[in-house]
Amino acid sequence: MLKSHGIVALPIHDAVLVPASAAAKAMAVMLEVFKKRTGQEGVVDLITKEQLETADDTSDEAEVHAEPLQLVA
Repeated sequence: MLKSHGIVALPIHDAVLVPASAAAKAMAVMLEVFKKRTGQEGVVDLITKEQLETADDTSDEAEVHAEPLQLVA
């Protein structure tokens, strides 16, 4: 779906890595597809490069918490 919008995305388990300029569109597409497939509203968390860089490097699996964003159409 993101390809049809001209966005190059790297899927990572249950996430995608996209350029910051494409974040809003990627979130909108993910929510749209989730709703179509499940009939339920979804939640997409945005994690920025800065948040990843400041995550705790001492643990094997860094936890990053972001405020969920809600898109209004």
